Amino acid sequence: FPSHDRGQLTEGFESGLPSSYGSTTNITSFTLGSGTWTGQGSGVIRDTSQVKSGSVSCQLKSQTGAQITTPILNNGVGTITVWAVASSGTGGLQVQTSTDSSTFTQVGSTAQPTQTYTQYTFTVNNAAVRYVRFYRTAQTMRIDDVSITAPPPTITGAATAIAFSTTYGTASAAQTFSVSGSNLSANLVATAPTGFEVSSDGTTYGSTATFTQTSGSASGSLRIRLKANAAVTGSYNSQIS
Repeated sequence: FPSHDRGQLTEGFESGLPSSYGSTTNITSFTLGSGTWTGQGSGVIRDTSQVKSGSVSCQLKSQTGAQITTPILNNGVGTITVWAVASSGTGGLQVQTSTDSSTFTQVGSTAQPTQTYTQYTFTVNNAAVRYVRFYRTAQTMRIDDVSITAPPPTITGAATAIAFSTTYGTASAAQTFSVSGSNLSANLVATAPTGFEVSSDGTTYGSTATFTQTSGSASGSLRIRLKANAAVTGSYNSQIS
């Protein structure tokens, strides 16, 4: 499957879905604009009669097991937004998530749209989630304009330093603090306040210190010290950003 950076995906189902139901209830692949989705072969087709935007929506047949699942989302899921409408009566649509494409867990309550498109938003905020499945439970359902965001970044490392002491021309002793970040889309960068310098390795000091993220996570020990040429007068009471 294609991967999606930071878990971000949008899909309007404009191309790639079959125009008629398949003959098997087995899971089938569909190559859509956002990647390769999977779904019940006899339960998923394109629809042009009830569309939120564009000219096509995804129709989930009124039968047990009608569902469609996203491509892999390598960096987790923040929020899931989907527009849904029922062909008649009150429909039923579950939004489910999985870390392995095998075991799925429902998110929130079952959506119950009627014959007017309704937007539903589900909050997940889980970096371990890799798949989202839309599972029909009542009536024939149409879904459209799916949007999935990444979980928000989290940075930890707040701490209060004790007083720094040195003589002009010599950098002070460094103080060390643990820092970490998750759900990152870029490296974790610490910026020293005026008069200070920072380091991620205890050797190279400068105005910034960088902790390289891998798969959205970064961690390490941040060192901070008073610069050798910091002004003698005045006070230093600032925050690292």
